[in-house]
Amino acid sequence: MIQNDLPGWFRPLQNVFNLIIIFQGIFYTILSLRKLHHFQYFRQARISKFQLESLKWLRLFVIINVILWTIGTAGVFLEISGINIPIDLFALFYLSLTLLTLVLGAFTIRRPEFFSEKEDILHFSVGIDKVGEKSVQPNDKEQLIKYLEEEKPYLKPDLKMQDMVEATGLSYKRISEIFNTELEKSFFDMVNEYRLQTALRLIREGYHKKHTLPYLAEQAGFNSKTTFNRTFKKYTGQTPTEYIQQNNL
Repeated sequence: MIQNDLPGWFRPLQNVFNLIIIFQGIFYTILSLRKLHHFQYFRQARISKFQLESLKWLRLFVIINVILWTIGTAGVFLEISGINIPIDLFALFYLSLTLLTLVLGAFTIRRPEFFSEKEDILHFSVGIDKVGEKSVQPNDKEQLIKYLEEEKPYLKPDLKMQDMVEATGLSYKRISEIFNTELEKSFFDMVNEYRLQTALRLIREGYHKKHTLPYLAEQAGFNSKTTFNRTFKKYTGQTPTEYIQQNNL
């Protein structure tokens, strides 16, 4: 094959593989950025300054990786388009990616604690740092409420407790304890309250004049008209229609 050149069927197949590699890089880059964001957002008060510094380095590595994948992607599309340039983008891409891998490997050896298992991370988080001072513990209740109010996960109709576990880093048991003991509400009651507040805001803004009430309920996160009506009457003592008519909305 080297002497007689590659067969005609090989080039299109190679382009397909190149595109798969590009999409793989995009997928894992986005996933990496999301993981880093969630880890820093919900663990910032629990981890040491040393680990926060490691987090910044990891973000830098991901950004460099984005740049490298951009170079590789440009090389693929230029080759597919038949455009020749003086610089071999593939050689630049693979050389840079190799160097990045070596640097990241050295970084991992120097700071292994950041790549520990979840149990070890929690140990570092709640333990004693290098100067012998206890780490400051965040208020899990405030953290959970902050997540609900800022990220608005309740707008997702099929929101489950497990989704909040994965997003906040708090355990299933801890979230359940916060709802039932500290907030004295069930998970579904709390979520539906937030959804109701969203629905009331939409009604006050006149959203129901341009759309149906079932659609408004869906935008507020309710997964059915029945749940919307039941929740609405439970907290306001009126049906949505009665509420709108009585308040001249």
